[in-house]
Amino acid sequence: MAIERRYMNRINGWSQVSAGVNANPAETKHLQPGTVRLEGLHTRATDLSKQQAALTTAKQEVTKELRQVLREGDALADFIRTGARAHFGKESEKMLEFGMQPFRGLKTETKERKPRARKNAAPETSAPATETSAPDTVK
Repeated sequence: MAIERRYMNRINGWSQVSAGVNANPAETKHLQPGTVRLEGLHTRATDLSKQQAALTTAKQEVTKELRQVLREGDALADFIRTGARAHFGKESEKMLEFGMQPFRGLKTETKERKPRARKNAAPETSAPATETSAPDTVK
């Protein structure tokens, strides 16, 4: 909308220029041919602005309808996929034909995880033993 208003400000400014030339015909005879052309451009720009507004409205309506169709299509595709999964089974390779990944079991880790060293960890230093420290073993 803001761009359309800027266009209309410019177009209305053209009308003001034409009116100024037409108000002083004796002094602006040399500008008359340009005024005729400017008035033609004013008419054309006004028509194009109206056409643009109509197309914007049509685009919004088409976009709204497209969203509705996409919603219905997604719902129907989900319904069909669910039916195919129920019919063929979730592990069937037929699931690929419906755009779904068949269930092939959970992956298990066979290797032990090694603990990672922390990058920002402070280096371990042993504290000096003091007489007040508790013994490591409980008696």
